[in-house]
Amino acid sequence: MSLTPKQQADNWDASNAIVTVIDSQVRRDIDLVRAQQYWSKVLEDTPTAVLVQALSYALATGRYQITPRCQCQCRRHC
Repeated sequence: MSLTPKQQADNWDASNAIVTVIDSQVRRDIDLVRAQQYWSKVLEDTPTAVLVQALSYALATGRYQITPRCQCQCRRHC
């Protein structure tokens, strides 16, 4: 099953929109109620392939890796 260029572009746009919401939620720019409403709608209406693409892209970038805090005693750059 191959997609037309329009379908691929639509999937890419939907994927980017999902990544944007993930970023907003991580930065806490979006509250819990709005996030729940968004995700319930998106999970219902979006094809699985688009969700997989968005999550794979978001996690592959490494933006969401937890970095340990500095453990030095100087307290200048922590």
